[in-house]
Amino acid sequence: MRTHGRPWDRRRSEPCPDGKDVDRWRRLVRLAGKAARHPTGDMGPLLTAAIRARKARLPVGHQHAGSPFMALLTLARAFGPLTYVERGRAAPDLARLAQACADVLDPPAQPEPQRRHRADVDG
Repeated sequence: MRTHGRPWDRRRSEPCPDGKDVDRWRRLVRLAGKAARHPTGDMGPLLTAAIRARKARLPVGHQHAGSPFMALLTLARAFGPLTYVERGRAAPDLARLAQACADVLDPPAQPEPQRRHRADVDG
């Protein structure tokens, strides 16, 4: 028997992103990296990807305002209207944020730990 609290008072766990959400973030990361390499190119696809990623759930552990995903989203939406000179100055930040997000979405492969080999124990 419950003596206190209501079901809506309980803390909910963070919602997990599904495959579609992760694909939206990957597309934004890919287009942000491309825009950082070519800041004079067309920014329409980057802006579209930023709008779509804004509706997607953030990865677990990054669902807060200080997340690199939120910073990437903010910079990607502001990157298009900038002049070419301003884009050139902001391109390294865009590339850095895109790489940070890519490392979260697809972590680099860890080398397999070396196994011991002892003839007396392992055969």
